[in-house]
Amino acid sequence: MRNKIAILILVLICNGLWGCATNPRSGELDQARTALAVRNYQAAESAAQTYIARQPNGPQVAEAYYLKGRALEDRTVSSLSEARKNLQQARIAYIEALKSQTADRVLDALIRASLADVAYWQEDYATAAEQGIAAYAGLEDPQTKAWTLYRAAVAQQRLGRFEEADKTFALVREYHPNTEPAQRSTARIGTRAFNVQVATFSNPSYAQTAANMLQRQGYPVSVRTLADGKTVVLSGPYPTWGQAGYIKARLQSSFPDALIVP
Repeated sequence: MRNKIAILILVLICNGLWGCATNPRSGELDQARTALAVRNYQAAESAAQTYIARQPNGPQVAEAYYLKGRALEDRTVSSLSEARKNLQQARIAYIEALKSQTADRVLDALIRASLADVAYWQEDYATAAEQGIAAYAGLEDPQTKAWTLYRAAVAQQRLGRFEEADKTFALVREYHPNTEPAQRSTARIGTRAFNVQVATFSNPSYAQTAANMLQRQGYPVSVRTLADGKTVVLSGPYPTWGQAGYIKARLQSSFPDALIVP
């Protein structure tokens, strides 16, 4: 999803579609747009921040905060802690962008979609669902629309709003057929619980050994054979995403690749 939004942003930047018709050109924002287009994120953030400092109530301050957020969210990092810090700073920038109440419908939608994306990766699914749904109508790029709506549905599902999520997944399939989000939506419709995928094994006997060990420890376990012949060990089902997350955390010291499905 983040890559899909980033691609659209580069197109909008390169074509100068934001603010040109109704707002005067800003040298700092021109610099920020250009820097983002060539993935010079430090320069983009610096230029956007310069505009914010110079014109905190300026006509393009919403875009300035948005460009700052993109620069923070998209930059390459060397550690998980740095990634988390950048995501939080990007979130703050997007919130400030929303507070500025831009009249540009496309920009407003992109701000909301980006905030939804950050919230999703921070596991703040309430914000991810709310802002993803709010962004959808204003988005113009079909791929961005499909992924935004799909992520909102996933967030609804992880909040335990299963019926609502099914309806949103159905909309993804209806409005965006023959896309990856539509295919993923089909697989998720009807979910009412979560499993922890403990590990995947090429050798079925190893899978059964792991399953037996987990059963002895009191975990509910099932073993499934995949289409490619590999065997997956699952623990569950658990009625909430939070319970599945707790089990995943307990198992990760022994099974570092454990993940929650769907």
